[in-house]
Amino acid sequence: MAAPVIDGAIDDEAWSAASLAGGYLQRDPDNGTAMTEQTRIQVVYDDRHLYIAVVCEDSSPGDIAAALSRREDFGATDFVGIGFDPRHDHLTAYVFQSNASAVQADLSMSDDDRIDREYNAVWDVHRRTGTGARCGDSRASGPSGGRVKPEPGHRTRGDSGVRSRSTGTSSSTRR
Repeated sequence: MAAPVIDGAIDDEAWSAASLAGGYLQRDPDNGTAMTEQTRIQVVYDDRHLYIAVVCEDSSPGDIAAALSRREDFGATDFVGIGFDPRHDHLTAYVFQSNASAVQADLSMSDDDRIDREYNAVWDVHRRTGTGARCGDSRASGPSGGRVKPEPGHRTRGDSGVRSRSTGTSSSTRR
């Protein structure tokens, strides 16, 4: 199967064959209840790259807070993020985040609470806004993409996702 083109459109063959993570629950303002706006995340990878697709449905796309800024500085904007625990040990993770203007942030975690914001992965992200949804896809290359794939001998990788609205509502799930 061909690698997906990173263009903000989620219409490549790779995405149609990828498993879909959904069913996210709110953390704020109504912890544990179903989300009012659906979020779907898909992940595929090959020998060199990890690919992530995100669709954020939104009944009020005009209210999406988006702004350009420096890397790692979202300000008061909407963003999504996905974290990977490649060893599934619940101690290490690599997190990739992007706001509605495709500004990037990333970090690594170790020992479950040590956060390294100096971790700067090499990755691309593109986004599109359509009727009732914003979509985006990204590709992590080289060492960063390789680190988040399941390690040899492991078939399981832990994933978690987050969607945060500048209005204060957010959601998360762990697989």
